[in-house]
Amino acid sequence: MIQVTWYQLILLVGFIQSIILIFLLVLKQENRKSNFLLAALLFVIGRGDIAELFPGISFARDYPFLLPIFYEYLFVLGPILYFYVRSLTQSTFRFNRVFWIYIGLTLLLDFTYDYTLYWCQTTKNCSRAWIVTFAEISSLFSVIQMGIVLVLSVRTLRRYDRSLKDHFTNLDKINLRWLQTLLKTIGGLTIYWILLVFIDVFFFDYRINDIFYNVLNVAIVVVIYWIGFSQYIRPRVVIVEEILVPVSNNEKQKVSVVPALAEAEMQRYAQMLQNAMQQDQLYLDATLNLNALAKHLDIPAKHISQTLNQYVGKNLNDFVNEYRVEEVKQKLVDPQFAHLTILGIAFESGFNSKASFQRTFKKVVECSPSEYKKRQS
Repeated sequence: MIQVTWYQLILLVGFIQSIILIFLLVLKQENRKSNFLLAALLFVIGRGDIAELFPGISFARDYPFLLPIFYEYLFVLGPILYFYVRSLTQSTFRFNRVFWIYIGLTLLLDFTYDYTLYWCQTTKNCSRAWIVTFAEISSLFSVIQMGIVLVLSVRTLRRYDRSLKDHFTNLDKINLRWLQTLLKTIGGLTIYWILLVFIDVFFFDYRINDIFYNVLNVAIVVVIYWIGFSQYIRPRVVIVEEILVPVSNNEKQKVSVVPALAEAEMQRYAQMLQNAMQQDQLYLDATLNLNALAKHLDIPAKHISQTLNQYVGKNLNDFVNEYRVEEVKQKLVDPQFAHLTILGIAFESGFNSKASFQRTFKKVVECSPSEYKKRQS
């Protein structure tokens, strides 16, 4: 009878789940490029430590050709993660030569690392001290690379977030906060792994209790479930460049040579924006975006962004949502709207998300909507 520990069972479930998710993501029609990269990311993470499911077999000795499946991928994980973030935030992302060069070089480093350890273990021409030093140096470089990747990925997401706020007035259904959480989680697991290896090497001479490594591997299995299913059920990601109003080549050339706006022009545009909010009440439209506002005012979208950012000192999202908050404040104390819930009033005032409404209201008024209503009563 086969004896399976709880740890081996979790690893087996995680491996099977990663394979299922890989097929689901590859077959999904939306976000094809990002799904392909996420499938590769799941494979790199999900097949780790599978050799522990077969404790009686030495794959390094008996099946050396399987080393790329069962050994560690220290270097290629970072580039895949970074390109995955770029594929979700940049419409210009392509599987070009630069992409394949990065992936090829990091895979070469991984294979070199794996087969060097395999050669040392089978030929016994390397001392234990040399193997430990080689593994530590490789791990150090991979950790540095992962740190750089996480920093670049976070910067890319922040630029994307700023771009969304300049173009849209409701963000909850199109932002990538889940991806920011994913990066933080991977960063946390990386820090845990660094500390664990450091303590194991310098205080336990590689003899620390396996339970600490098992916790890390179980956490990775949980991450596999999370990122795979969250991406599979998520609708197509909005990339700002893809939803902008298409313009002709002549218009693009004109826009590119337009000089910076004079202060008098920005003042006039700011007044037009204020009138559009106060008189036309465009903020009541939950789908309002930069293109729609530019079309309504007959002003180039870039001029609106420049006016808001440089003259008004706000992005489009903050500018419009402040009017929506004022509308909510008025309706909360108006008996005519007493039959509506606070959320109902928020939706009538231009918000389309409970979380976005509560976050924005608290930011502007410095208290929750229910607290504000009680104070006014």
